[in-house]
Amino acid sequence: MSLFFDKEWFEAKLEALGLTRVHLAACAGLQVEDIDAIYKDQREVRAAEVAAFSRLIGESPAEIAKRCGISTPAPTPEVAASQTRAAENGNRVSLGQSELAALHARIDRLERLLLDVLDRLGPPLP
Repeated sequence: MSLFFDKEWFEAKLEALGLTRVHLAACAGLQVEDIDAIYKDQREVRAAEVAAFSRLIGESPAEIAKRCGISTPAPTPEVAASQTRAAENGNRVSLGQSELAALHARIDRLERLLLDVLDRLGPPLP
Protein backbone atom coordinates (compact mmCIF):
# COMPACT_ATOMS: atom_id res chain seq x y z
CA MET A 1 0.00 0.00 0.00
CA SER A 2 1.27 3.45 -0.86
CA LEU A 3 1.97 5.68 2.11
CA PHE A 4 2.26 9.40 2.55
CA PHE A 5 0.33 10.72 -0.46
CA ASP A 6 1.09 14.46 -0.47
CA LYS A 7 -2.48 15.82 -0.53
CA GLU A 8 -1.45 19.39 0.19
CA TRP A 9 1.01 19.45 -2.72
CA PHE A 10 -1.56 18.03 -5.15
CA GLU A 11 -4.28 20.41 -3.92
CA ALA A 12 -1.94 23.39 -4.35
CA LYS A 13 -0.95 22.29 -7.86
CA LEU A 14 -4.57 21.71 -8.88
CA GLU A 15 -5.69 25.02 -7.41
CA ALA A 16 -2.91 26.91 -9.20
CA LEU A 17 -4.16 25.42 -12.47
CA GLY A 18 -7.83 26.08 -11.69
CA LEU A 19 -8.50 22.34 -11.54
CA THR A 20 -10.05 19.94 -9.04
CA ARG A 21 -9.93 16.28 -8.06
CA VAL A 22 -12.55 15.70 -10.76
CA HIS A 23 -9.97 16.69 -13.39
CA LEU A 24 -7.32 14.54 -11.73
CA ALA A 25 -9.65 11.56 -11.88
CA ALA A 26 -10.76 12.22 -15.45
CA CYS A 27 -7.24 12.56 -16.82
CA ALA A 28 -6.39 9.05 -15.58
CA GLY A 29 -9.73 7.45 -16.40
CA LEU A 30 -10.62 7.11 -12.72
CA GLN A 31 -13.66 7.89 -10.62
CA VAL A 32 -13.51 10.65 -8.00
CA GLU A 33 -13.96 7.90 -5.39
CA ASP A 34 -10.65 6.39 -6.59
CA ILE A 35 -8.93 9.76 -6.11
CA ASP A 36 -10.49 10.08 -2.65
CA ALA A 37 -9.06 6.64 -1.73
CA ILE A 38 -5.64 7.71 -3.06
CA TYR A 39 -5.79 10.90 -0.97
CA LYS A 40 -6.55 8.76 2.11
CA ASP A 41 -3.65 6.34 1.38
CA GLN A 42 -6.21 3.57 0.82
CA ARG A 43 -5.28 2.95 -2.83
CA GLU A 44 -1.96 2.91 -4.63
CA VAL A 45 -1.29 4.99 -7.71
CA ARG A 46 -0.29 2.96 -10.77
CA ALA A 47 2.51 3.94 -13.13
CA ALA A 48 0.07 4.81 -15.94
CA GLU A 49 -1.83 7.09 -13.54
CA VAL A 50 1.44 8.79 -12.56
CA ALA A 51 2.02 9.50 -16.27
CA ALA A 52 -1.51 10.93 -16.63
CA PHE A 53 -1.14 13.11 -13.51
CA SER A 54 2.22 14.30 -14.81
CA ARG A 55 0.69 15.49 -18.09
CA LEU A 56 -2.19 17.23 -16.32
CA ILE A 57 -0.13 18.98 -13.66
CA GLY A 58 2.96 19.63 -15.76
CA GLU A 59 5.47 18.05 -13.38
CA SER A 60 7.88 15.22 -14.13
CA PRO A 61 6.67 11.65 -13.62
CA ALA A 62 9.44 11.19 -11.03
CA GLU A 63 8.14 14.17 -9.01
CA ILE A 64 4.55 12.91 -9.26
CA ALA A 65 5.59 9.41 -8.15
CA LYS A 66 7.51 10.88 -5.21
CA ARG A 67 4.46 12.92 -4.16
CA CYS A 68 2.13 9.90 -4.55
CA GLY A 69 3.85 7.91 -1.81
CA ILE A 70 6.83 5.79 -0.99
CA SER A 71 5.86 2.71 -3.01
CA THR A 72 4.54 4.46 -6.11
CA PRO A 73 6.29 3.40 -9.31
CA ALA A 74 7.39 6.02 -11.80
CA PRO A 75 6.24 5.06 -15.29
CA THR A 76 8.76 3.54 -17.63
CA PRO A 77 9.47 5.55 -20.78
CA GLU A 78 7.35 3.01 -22.69
CA VAL A 79 4.33 3.56 -20.43
CA ALA A 80 4.69 7.33 -20.62
CA ALA A 81 5.00 7.19 -24.43
CA SER A 82 1.96 4.94 -24.80
CA GLN A 83 -0.08 7.23 -22.55
CA THR A 84 0.96 10.24 -24.63
CA ARG A 85 0.02 8.43 -27.86
CA ALA A 86 -3.36 7.46 -26.39
CA ALA A 87 -4.03 11.07 -25.42
CA GLU A 88 -3.03 12.28 -28.88
CA ASN A 89 -5.20 9.65 -30.58
CA GLY A 90 -8.49 10.73 -29.08
CA ASN A 91 -8.43 9.52 -25.48
CA ARG A 92 -10.33 12.67 -24.53
CA VAL A 93 -11.51 13.77 -21.12
CA SER A 94 -15.21 14.40 -20.80
CA LEU A 95 -16.08 17.45 -18.74
CA GLY A 96 -19.33 18.39 -17.07
CA GLN A 97 -20.92 21.83 -17.37
CA SER A 98 -19.33 23.17 -14.17
CA GLU A 99 -15.84 21.98 -15.16
CA LEU A 100 -16.26 23.43 -18.63
CA ALA A 101 -17.44 26.74 -17.16
CA ALA A 102 -14.40 26.79 -14.86
CA LEU A 103 -12.08 26.23 -17.83
CA HIS A 104 -13.77 29.03 -19.77
CA ALA A 105 -13.41 31.35 -16.77
CA ARG A 106 -9.73 30.47 -16.53
CA ILE A 107 -9.22 31.15 -20.25
CA ASP A 108 -10.98 34.51 -19.85
CA ARG A 109 -8.66 35.42 -16.95
CA LEU A 110 -5.60 34.42 -18.97
CA GLU A 111 -6.76 36.44 -21.97
CA ARG A 112 -7.31 39.52 -19.77
CA LEU A 113 -3.87 39.05 -18.23
CA LEU A 114 -2.26 38.71 -21.66
CA LEU A 115 -4.01 41.85 -22.93
CA ASP A 116 -2.86 43.73 -19.82
CA VAL A 117 0.75 42.63 -20.36
CA LEU A 118 0.64 43.56 -24.03
CA ASP A 119 -0.87 46.94 -23.17
CA ARG A 120 1.93 47.62 -20.69
CA LEU A 121 4.55 46.73 -23.29
CA GLY A 122 3.23 49.37 -25.65
CA PRO A 123 3.07 49.25 -29.43
CA PRO A 124 5.41 46.83 -31.25
CA LEU A 125 8.65 48.21 -32.62
CA PRO A 126 8.85 48.62 -36.41
